[in-house]
This record gives sequence, structure tokens and C-alpha cells, in this order.
Amino acid sequence: MKNNNLISEFDFNDIDSPEFINTYRQDGIVIVKNAIPRKLITKAEISLSNFFSSVLTKSNVTTCESDTLDELHQMAQQVIGEENARYLLTIGKDLPVFKQIIYSESVIRVIEQLLATQNIQSADDSNVLRIDRPQNDLTNLPWHQDYPYNMLSSNAVTIWAPLLPVHENMGRMKVISPKKEIMAIEYSNKIKSEFHNSRYIKLRNLDTFKNEFEKKSIEVQEVLPGDIVLFDALLLHRSGENTSNKSRWVATARYGSLDDDAVAQRNYFVARAKYPHIFKNYHPEKWFEID
Repeated sequence: MKNNNLISEFDFNDIDSPEFINTYRQDGIVIVKNAIPRKLITKAEISLSNFFSSVLTKSNVTTCESDTLDELHQMAQQVIGEENARYLLTIGKDLPVFKQIIYSESVIRVIEQLLATQNIQSADDSNVLRIDRPQNDLTNLPWHQDYPYNMLSSNAVTIWAPLLPVHENMGRMKVISPKKEIMAIEYSNKIKSEFHNSRYIKLRNLDTFKNEFEKKSIEVQEVLPGDIVLFDALLLHRSGENTSNKSRWVATARYGSLDDDAVAQRNYFVARAKYPHIFKNYHPEKWFEID
């Protein structure tokens, strides 16, 4: 429930309640506790550990059972070099267990409640297992809305689900509630062409609004593995800076409604990797190319 500047929390058993739906519609964000089965979280940790152990074995580096996932990841970075390590950031979404988490029965049940439909769309291009490394802002994004990145229905829902605990100094997400209308963006073709750089989209005149956004922002409280943060595609939010010595492991996925008239009118096209300019086609008045 709402507590000052905390995001409203609900137990998974309460997702059918009118209060849950009304709170999400009012605030644009909620937290659902114990939404993902513990066995799936454990399975993800094991799968990722096995992958990084494989990377290390190919470089003749011996690992042991006591090595944590974070330790294995850091060892792999050191062994294969910074440039190759950047690609490791993208592998997690390809693991079957990642799909099992984001499409688990419990997660989809929550999404169906929030979107009020069973006709759900989720494009793999928009889903990722984020590994936000310490003292590294490569994957951090400034204030933004998810909608221009994915172009699912305008009421699409994003989930943010930690696989390992996210402590305060690991960079918790900041949000501005409630959601806003679709905001104008600046698009950089140059940045888009760079490998694994999500900053090709930026809110127009962000520098003008940044201080105001910070004053209005709420830092999402501690969310444990198994819990999920769910927020509207038009909610303003930004990444937190990871100042710890551990990576932040978070599964993120987006879900839209196939009942949405605007989505149907564009033949259900969304902003997949091969359609990066779709926002320009349908919101030209909010699109500004800077190079």
C-alpha cells in the first residue's frame, strides 16, 4: 500500500483486487511481491553461472562451485577483454530460462490484469536481461519513456525483475509518477549505429527539465528476487548509478495490448531492430533527428 514516497506494494494474491488496478492506473507503477517462483530465479542464476563458467573454461580458467554469479561474470570480463565483454551483456536474453521468467504464468496473469485483455504482445527485441556493471554507465539511461523504444500499445507495461538483490548503492531506478503524455524525442543515427548503446533516443530539451525531474522523482525501494516492478510505457524513469562493487542483474520485458486500435491500424508493427524509425512514422511531430 502507499506509504509517503514509496511505490505501492501488493502481494501476488491481491492482483485481482480493484485497489491493485486502481492504484496502477492512478500512479502508473506498482510493485508485486513474490510474483516469480523462487525455482525460476534459482534456475536463472544457475543457467547464467553455467554460461560464464563455459566462457572461462574455453580460456583455460578453472572455476569452482563456490564462485558466485557476479564473481564468474567479473572473471569472464577480465579474461576476454573489455570489448568482447560488452557482448556478454546481450547473451542473457537468449537463455531459455529468461523466456520462462518473463512469460511465466504468474507474470502473464499480472499483465493481463493491468492491460484488461488476454491478447498480449511482447516483442523479443524489447526484452533484455540487464547486467549493469559497477562504476560503468554503458547501459544506464537518463530520463525517458519506454514507448518510443518499443512502440507497443500506448498503455504497454514494462516489468523490472531483479534476479539478485539490488541494494541501495547498486543504483535503484528513479521514477516520476503519474505517467505523462508522449513526449518529444531527439534521435541520433550516429549513436544508433554504435554497438549496444541505447542512448540513440533522448527526450527533447532534457537538460532544461532534468533538475525539475530530479526534484519530483521517487527512488524505487528495495525489490527482492521474485518481486517485480510494473510500470506504464509513458512513465518517466531513469537508471540509477551503480556505485557498488557488484553488477545489477535485472530481467526487463515489455507487454502491449493487441486490442489497441492504433497498433491494429499499423498492422501490429512495433519498434523491432529492423524498424527503428517507426516512432517517426506515427509521431512525426515528436521526432527530431539531430544527425
